[in-house]
Amino acid sequence: YWCGPCMRELPDLQRLSEDYADRGLLLLGVSDREYERDNAAAAADAGVSYPLLRYVPELDPWMNTGYIPTTIFVNADGKVVGEAVVGSRSYEDWAALIGQYLGEA
Repeated sequence: YWCGPCMRELPDLQRLSEDYADRGLLLLGVSDREYERDNAAAAADAGVSYPLLRYVPELDPWMNTGYIPTTIFVNADGKVVGEAVVGSRSYEDWAALIGQYLGEA
């Protein structure tokens, strides 16, 4: 709720979640326990319907970049693929990256 870039990209992330669901994309939001309640409320206000998870230390090897937002991609086998993406992106930028991971580009 306090991260401007995070909040600005929520509508695009929701749209991606809907547009790519039939191609195997499952979008998950992750929030720190300290801000979990406020972030969940802000996400709901923004129309987010994809699941929101609590950040756990086991995610540190991939997500502890020191920057917010940070995005990782995980394949169907549960393996992190590629590098963490730091910063927010537009719908079009995320769609291009997702297309690469789904073998569409």
